[in-house]
Amino acid sequence: MARVHRPLVRPAVAVAVGIAGVTLFAPDLGPGTCGRAGFAVVAVAALGGRRVLVGAALAAWSLLGAESAVHARHVPAALDVSRGGVRLVAVEGVVVAVPVGGGVGRWTLALRAMGEPWRPARGRVVVDRTDATLRLARGDTVRATGVFRPFPGARNPGDLDRREHYRRRGIVGRLGDPRIERLACGARWSPLGRLDALRDAIARSADATRSPTAAALVRALLLGDRRALDPAVAGAFRRAGIVHLLAISGLHVALVGGAVFGALRWVGASRSVSAGIGIAVLGTYAGLAGFAPPVVRAGVLAAGAMIAPALLRRADSWNSLAGAALVTLLVRPADLFAPGFALSYAAVAGILLHAGRWDVGLRASRRVPVRVRPIVRHAASSVAVSAAASLGTVPLIWAWFGVVNPWAPLATLLVGPLFVATLLAAFASAVPGVSIVAGPLFEWLAAGLVGVASWCADWPMSAIAVAAPGGATVVLAGAVFVVAARRPLLALWLPLVMIVGATLRSSDAGDHVLTLLDVGHGLAGVATDVRGDTWLYDAGSSDVPAVAPRVIAPYLRATGRGRCRAVIVSHADHDHTSGVAALVDGGWVARVVHEPSGLASAPLRAVHPRPEARRVLGDNDGSIAVVHERCGVRVLLTGDVEAAGIFGILRDLRAPVDVVVAPHHGGAAWNFGQLLDAARPRIVLVSARGDVHPATRAACAARGIPIASTAFGGALTVRARDGVFTVRGHVDGAWRFALATRGCRAPSSCSRACSCPTRGSASRAP
Repeated sequence: MARVHRPLVRPAVAVAVGIAGVTLFAPDLGPGTCGRAGFAVVAVAALGGRRVLVGAALAAWSLLGAESAVHARHVPAALDVSRGGVRLVAVEGVVVAVPVGGGVGRWTLALRAMGEPWRPARGRVVVDRTDATLRLARGDTVRATGVFRPFPGARNPGDLDRREHYRRRGIVGRLGDPRIERLACGARWSPLGRLDALRDAIARSADATRSPTAAALVRALLLGDRRALDPAVAGAFRRAGIVHLLAISGLHVALVGGAVFGALRWVGASRSVSAGIGIAVLGTYAGLAGFAPPVVRAGVLAAGAMIAPALLRRADSWNSLAGAALVTLLVRPADLFAPGFALSYAAVAGILLHAGRWDVGLRASRRVPVRVRPIVRHAASSVAVSAAASLGTVPLIWAWFGVVNPWAPLATLLVGPLFVATLLAAFASAVPGVSIVAGPLFEWLAAGLVGVASWCADWPMSAIAVAAPGGATVVLAGAVFVVAARRPLLALWLPLVMIVGATLRSSDAGDHVLTLLDVGHGLAGVATDVRGDTWLYDAGSSDVPAVAPRVIAPYLRATGRGRCRAVIVSHADHDHTSGVAALVDGGWVARVVHEPSGLASAPLRAVHPRPEARRVLGDNDGSIAVVHERCGVRVLLTGDVEAAGIFGILRDLRAPVDVVVAPHHGGAAWNFGQLLDAARPRIVLVSARGDVHPATRAACAARGIPIASTAFGGALTVRARDGVFTVRGHVDGAWRFALATRGCRAPSSCSRACSCPTRGSASRAP
């Protein structure tokens, strides 16, 4: 068999390596350094042999990728508007990105100058607009004056670092609802401007003629805009493992390109003309979808399949896939670390590696009657493609989202035909004249699609919550999947590798005592007992929407803790319970404890309230207060107790503690000083959005007790080792304290791996 020539595969891999190297290791390079080094490498290699020249060419491609990454994220420090934090600024720039529908939404400006005084600037700024009185278009030059805010960094382990995420795209911050003045209009006609106008027309037509759910589906299916989608609908697709259907990808592009190319060939157009028009249509559709990585990938593959026969060549899928990746990474190098990019290419790679072999195996039975063989062939192809794509993306979904859905391939097969019909109806409903008939049909199909997705989401074990694996486990799972292309039976080892990897995933529970997550105004504490099991104390927030999937679950995944033994609900306020339901539905907690009696066999000891007193206490004063001891460190968690609740804690508190989590988010209580005198803590932690109440701060200052707040340090983590416990904030290592423990009071509070020198003794540190 002749060897297939794939010239784009190696350059694509080399560019990806260069981008990854610059992004992960962050060398101190300026724009132009990598390019000059690349020319030097090629010049030196030109004097060597063929192998040296090939190696030098790959090194040059890698340096080109590094160069693009450096340019994308480089903003000179003297011109970086993020210096100085939140402040009022005036900027001038050109509109380079507009939201769907125009007007209200998120815009992007490419900076030219900033003031005052005015000076040149570079980089991009996101503009959040809530006033649509001034209509802007791409290419307009504007002056915007508003409050500038840098993007926040990660405030909890497992959070998305938005500062670095946008920095990779050259975006340095955002202006909140500024006053905007147009200085000059852009070009009267531009391809991107026409695409924006067409996209806005489709969005306005969908909003005006359809129900909210159907309009949101039209935006998602045709334009890739899922902002208006009902969270319940999106959650149903996510739990069912079919959320990829809502993202514009290969299926959408195949339908558009195949329909145009087939129609032109049917009316007698030549292959070259059909391919040229088909590629133009695919480019237009990619622009409507915002040139998302999956659309670019699918468009390049489809274009290669169209144009290769016209050039009397055979289209190679791997070469086309590498070409798509090469184009995407050189234009937008930050997409290398985007989940959509990796999932899209992993799915296609899985199909190319395995779908053909599995398809042949499923068709091989000779006992199938002749009349039903076409149906069997189509079913076998669908099963093979769905299974190959699902297995190709499972390791990445597991690593990024901490969810494994064993029913995802089956759900895709069940929903697939209905989804294709819905997508065709959506395309037809966007055509003037045809929308009169296609519009009602789309409404009916959309309702059926949402209903089927909700039904699949309710299947048992539809979404299994697991801890994030180690990097070695993900690499091993990917290697098994690739090697299985030659030995298909090895694919059966993939679930075993994942199970073993999840079992061997070591968390940081060895010296972990408590983490107080930053949930704004609310409370969520994660404690670890002697067996390494995880316990939650409250799980809520009043100003962080979807606190469970956005903060708590990512933390449990990132730290390898997995499922919690229980969540202890101190009391029924929303800022302490808002995330409990989502954690239970997602499988992150085994049970919910509402009463002190539920802690009878738990390592966390309840010190308030007594059963007979809770009936007469108010909601806040009836909060469950617990003491958690681990490795010689005792932590008192107080919920929202006020004066009466503090008296209850004082009555049952048997010994001093090392850490007190301030009651009621650091609010004032006239007897809080008595609690400090009885507990004698080394440090006080506060979970709040704003500053600590002056009375609480004064009580701690009078006794020389430091205060650490999540409002400034992000998540606060308490660890114990070698007779010293440390408290450290997640934001830039803020609030770092190192204090001596008072010694282990109970040997059972230490694990066997505990390095506390006073384990089992009653000695006390000064």
